[in-house]
Formats: sequence, structure tokens, C-alpha cells
Amino acid sequence: MSSRAPADGTRAVVIGAGADELVAALLLARSGWSVLVLAESDAPEWEEGWVAPQIVRALDLKGTLSVREEAALTAEAIRRLSARDAERWPAFCERMSRLAGFLEKIYLEPPPDPLGLRFALEVRRLGRQGMEDLMRVLPMPVAELLDEWFESDALKGALGAAALRRLQLGPRSGGSAFGLLHQHVGCAPGVFRPPQSNLARVLRSAPGTTVRPARAAQIVVQDGRARGVRSESGEEIDATLVVSGAAPSRTLLELVDPAWLDPELVRAVRHIRARAGVALPTDASSLDDLERAYDRVKYGPRATAEHAELALDQAFWARPVPALARYRTPIDGLWLCGPSMHPGPGIAGASGYNCVREILRGKLVPEVIS
Repeated sequence: MSSRAPADGTRAVVIGAGADELVAALLLARSGWSVLVLAESDAPEWEEGWVAPQIVRALDLKGTLSVREEAALTAEAIRRLSARDAERWPAFCERMSRLAGFLEKIYLEPPPDPLGLRFALEVRRLGRQGMEDLMRVLPMPVAELLDEWFESDALKGALGAAALRRLQLGPRSGGSAFGLLHQHVGCAPGVFRPPQSNLARVLRSAPGTTVRPARAAQIVVQDGRARGVRSESGEEIDATLVVSGAAPSRTLLELVDPAWLDPELVRAVRHIRARAGVALPTDASSLDDLERAYDRVKYGPRATAEHAELALDQAFWARPVPALARYRTPIDGLWLCGPSMHPGPGIAGASGYNCVREILRGKLVPEVIS
């Protein structure tokens, strides 16, 4: 099945109006689709997430996008806590920045094949030290990583809190160091929190798509193919392409009749963990404080608005589950582009960008995907 737009500009419907959905909508419009966006909620004035230069260029956002950056920690500030930690800080930043740069490359592509040559080449480019760091740090508890580098409880508490912002984990849980690297992607050395931008608001007013306040009630499927969307008001919207930014569980188990899906996929989607990150104390002064905060919530987690927890076993080629990792669903013409998809939250618009590249199978003209 090819999803390239026919010459008559056949309609595509995008469900949701966050940064990922709007990036997808505008890229589709530039490829010849007539695109209707169903805005199920208002766009926030500011939202967190690094905006990749590739997306800025693709949508010609220069001069309209505003970004608020976090300040970097500095060796001089750290020296007030520990002279030893201040000496080690530059080397720590260099090592973490190199690994975050590796993630940056694979975040702006569909999830890599772990056995593929391209992924292997990217890993080899890290060099021996970088490869050792990558294989060791990704599954590591962030507490162990920070204990190896630093002695100041306050510094370790601040970095540990950054790592756990999107995780229902404690600092001594395996895989929590991955959270620290994810927060560092696209940031200057020493900054472990993505910037905020007005990307969604800028995209919502960009020409090329129609944005309509409406909530989807059903994705219409006929003969195994998406044929449109029915809104909660009862409006029938015909389409040959539906791109959903809603959670996979809502898209595939509520908006679509699960009878269209393989039972194993239904089971996998039902077991996607969608727990909110730990509510971290504002006065956390150590890793122990963070671990106690996790203890208080781990038996009653809240649902995350980001649809799938950014845990290491739900990342890359397993986000949100392996069968859906490349944005395509088993229903022809139905694709997923929300924060539940690779690369996940905190990389604004990247899921939508990658999804459209898959939909069009690399046939977008260079100025669209540069």
C-alpha cells in the first residue's frame, strides 16, 4: 500500500493538535494532501521539548518560533558544593553530551533496527569509550552513575531529579540513567532539561491545513482500511489517510473496533505502561529523598498524558510495542504519531516528522525533510 497523496489532494485527517500531530499535518499538506486537523484540546502557550533544526527548516519556522532555554550548571556553581565535583564536572558533561548526541541522531529517524548495519555504524562512530558508555549507561540506575562521578548529595539529587521527570522509577531502579540522557538531547552541555517553545501555537496558525475543534468518536474502517473519522458531534469525515496522535490504547481499542486486530496485538496494547512520572519533592537534596518519593507512589501510579511511560523497555524499536514501532498499524491508512511513539516526549514534533517520512516512504521532496 502506498500512502502518497493522489493528484486530486484526497483528504487526510489528523487526530490531535499537539506539536507531533501538527508537524505531521503540515508535512502531509506540503506533499499534496488536503489535511483536516481535529483539535481535541487547546494548545498550551508553552510546552516542553527540544525542537530539532531539521523540523524548523522543513516547516520554515525561522523568525516565528520562540524558545526558552534552561541555564546550564557550571563548575563554579558546583565548586561551592564540592571542589572535587567541580573538577569532574567538565568530563561528565562531555561524556553525557556525546551519548545524548548519539540519541539525537536516531531520534530524528524511524526507530533503528537493532541488528541493522546503519545502527551498528552509528554506535561504532562513538569510539570504544563511547560504545562502552552507551552499553553500560542506558540500563544503569542513575544513582549508581552519579555515585561514580560525584560526592555532593545536592548535585546528585538535582541530576537524579532530572532523570526521573518522566519515569515511574526511583534513582536506584534499572534504566533510570536513560532518563538523564533523554533529558539532555538537544541541550547544551550541563543542561539536563529540554527547552520550552511555542511550537504548537505557531504550527496551529500556519497555512496549509484546516484546524477544527472536535473530538474523534470513531475511526471508520471498511475491509481492513481506514475510511474516515466520525466526531462526537456525529459528523462523518471521509478520508483515505488517518494519522492519530491519541494514545495507542484509545486509537486501537476504543476508536477502532479491536476485532480488526490480531489478539496478540490487542494484548500488547493493553499492557503498555502509561504511568505518570514520580511527583518529585521541590526540596529534594539527595538521591535518598528521590527514592522515598518513589516509594510513596509506586503502588498507586497515575496515568501519564504522554500515553506511554518512557522506560527503556518501551523505547526505540519497542516504543510503544515492537509491532507498532514504525508508526504503521495493521489497518491500512491508519498511522500513529503521538508522544507514545519513537522518540517519545521531550523531542517536540519528532514523532510526527518521523511518521510522515514513513508514510511517504522517503519520497518527500528534499526541502520538506531537509
